[in-house]
Amino acid sequence: MIPTLYLNKRFLNQAILLLSGLALMLGSLTAHSQPVTFNFENVDIRVVISTVSELTGKNFVVSNKVSGKVTVISSKPLSSKEIYQVFLSVLEVHGYSAVPSGSVIKIVRSIKAKRGAIPTTGDLSGNQMVTQVVHIKNVSALKLTPILRPLMHAHGHLGAYSPTNTLIITDRANIIRKLINIIKRIDKVGNSEVDIVPLRHASAAEVVRILNFLNRSYYKGRNAKQQVRVAADARTNSVLVSGEQSARLRMRTIISHMDTPLHTGGNTHVIYLKFVKSKDLVPILKGISNTIRSKKVKGKVTTQSAKQVNIQADERTNSIIVTAPPDTFRSLKQVIDRLDIRRAQVLVEAIIAEVSVDKARELGVQWFIGNSKNGAGAATNFGGSSAGGIGNFANSVRNRQVPNLADGLNLVLGRLTGGGTSVAVLLNALRADTKTNILSTPSIVTLDNQKAEIVVGQNVPFVTGSFTNNGSGASGSNGSVNPFQTIRRQDVGITLRVTPQINHGNSIQLEIDQEVSSIRPSANSGATDIITNKRSIKTTVTVENGQVIILGGLIDTRLVQLNQKVPILGSIPLLGRLFRYKKTTKEKRNLMVFLRPVILKSKHIRNAVTNSKYQSVREQQLLLRARGAYGLKRSETPMLNKSIQNITNTPIPVDKLPQEKANIDTKRSQLKSNKVNPGTHKPVTTTNSNPASHTRKVKIKTSAKDNNTTEEYEGD
Repeated sequence: MIPTLYLNKRFLNQAILLLSGLALMLGSLTAHSQPVTFNFENVDIRVVISTVSELTGKNFVVSNKVSGKVTVISSKPLSSKEIYQVFLSVLEVHGYSAVPSGSVIKIVRSIKAKRGAIPTTGDLSGNQMVTQVVHIKNVSALKLTPILRPLMHAHGHLGAYSPTNTLIITDRANIIRKLINIIKRIDKVGNSEVDIVPLRHASAAEVVRILNFLNRSYYKGRNAKQQVRVAADARTNSVLVSGEQSARLRMRTIISHMDTPLHTGGNTHVIYLKFVKSKDLVPILKGISNTIRSKKVKGKVTTQSAKQVNIQADERTNSIIVTAPPDTFRSLKQVIDRLDIRRAQVLVEAIIAEVSVDKARELGVQWFIGNSKNGAGAATNFGGSSAGGIGNFANSVRNRQVPNLADGLNLVLGRLTGGGTSVAVLLNALRADTKTNILSTPSIVTLDNQKAEIVVGQNVPFVTGSFTNNGSGASGSNGSVNPFQTIRRQDVGITLRVTPQINHGNSIQLEIDQEVSSIRPSANSGATDIITNKRSIKTTVTVENGQVIILGGLIDTRLVQLNQKVPILGSIPLLGRLFRYKKTTKEKRNLMVFLRPVILKSKHIRNAVTNSKYQSVREQQLLLRARGAYGLKRSETPMLNKSIQNITNTPIPVDKLPQEKANIDTKRSQLKSNKVNPGTHKPVTTTNSNPASHTRKVKIKTSAKDNNTTEEYEGD
């Protein structure tokens, strides 16, 4: 008869006392593998662990945190192995795990079980915590991880080791068995392989483009596994086909039909350029084609099939006509695609600031004495700035003409007679202060690596030579004198020449030629030569995008003192001052040149810079309109539109159209007298009788409710 073990909560103490006796009997039963009915009702889990240890002969180490009541109902006798599996299930239900560790089994919480010394074994029988290493052959272990993780217990662990494409799974044995069955179904070799199809006549890129277009419509709505993928290898001019075998065969058939030689015109191609000029690209392509076609034959370099490559430019359509074999054309096409790109633009703003202060002090006395009878006389002329000297002054007074005096104070004392001796003294005093503050900000936009130049100034003529031809008449007598001069014109003003080059990291290298020139007023009014002031900077700098850099400058201070006197008389103390002339000139000049480049990378940056400049000019126009112009109404002054988008739609004031304005006035009077029904009149069109002029159209709109009139005008 099979003994039955049954414990109740009420008889817990009696059951504990009987355990020792029962252990002897069960020990014999276990040795003989006799089944035992395993039933517990609300029994402490530690009692169950002790009972299982006696029935199975296993040694357990129980954590202090293991506690709770256990109920197990068994309807038939169980062997020791079955009792142990039931015991493992009981532990799992209560959140505990049995972790083997040598000769003992640890009973710990399941959340800590995966951190313990869990055995790595291939035996997945039972329900204990184990670690299994699974090698994946055909699919990626990393891609399996998100698929398998939701199927595991919360306390389990799943990791992937990419170098060996391996999965490490820690969980209960029964769960790992399920995961391995799923992995076996996924980790299978499919029929999808890759075929490499080399081409002889067609271009791989063009074939792939056509095949992708066909595949989009052919595989629309079909299973993704049935789709085939194609890619081009430009280096070997091959097509790579990936997919199921049937799909690959279909693609290979299509490719074979496309890879056939063309009878005529197959090697001639027309390439339309987008940004680069065709005439600039042809020399580069010819040099590359010569290098490609050069081959070594028997140790010598010879050019074969030179006539097969022909490159021409069509400037009208900005296109290139290339006649070349397919392999050569593919190489040239790659070069064209790399070079035909849109170059960035650079805005270069220069700031030229010049401040100068000139001071002059001039004081002198000039004498004149002469006798009109015998023509004898003497005079002094210091400095060369008294407009011809005191002698010319005396002649002007004698002839009752306005004298030409020098700048400043001119005080004349003397006695002029028509038949005797004349004496005159001229005192000249001048103090001049000149301050100059010049600020110029020229700016220019150019392409990357493109030289640009802006000139703001005047084209001044310079005399380079003069000649005189003495002609003779038909009778041999001397003819008229024909003087003429040779003139060379030169730009005088501000000149900015710049070549930007955009480097890595938004730095810009600038080759700059900056020149500022001006005409210097001549001190001598009778001088015919023109003196120009020139300040030039020619340099190469590197600056970051949007940063300001100083190109150079000049700080110049000059002091000039001029002392002139009459010999002997000018050296007499005190009295000698009447025979002297002094002039002191002090000049101080400060010149600085700054530069700021900005890369116009995108459309938004270009629009922002353009709008900023546009609004700056419009603000100046608004300021001038507010001040008004002499003889013009404020509404008649030129004005840019508020928005740069309507820059070409500048409205024409109605006052500029006399005939149209008269028509508007007539319509107004007709509307006021109700001679015209509002809303039914037609636009009045007036045409100038001059065929070369434009036709103007004036529209008048009225509202039937309040008889308000709206005027519109159209014109070129």
